[in-house]
Amino acid sequence: MPALKQPDIRRFFSPELKWQIVQESKEQTLSVSQLARKYDVNTNQVFRKRPAITG
Repeated sequence: MPALKQPDIRRFFSPELKWQIVQESKEQTLSVSQLARKYDVNTNQVFRKRPAITG
């Protein structure tokens, strides 16, 4: 019987970091995909946070 995989630990990002990521995405110096790789997050997370933070 194979060993069970340890569950992934959920990461939490501060509101300041989320704001910074959104601001960088609005500057459009990097693509959203490049920005997501820079901060080690999923691209969908960046797309979802943009309207949530900017209103």
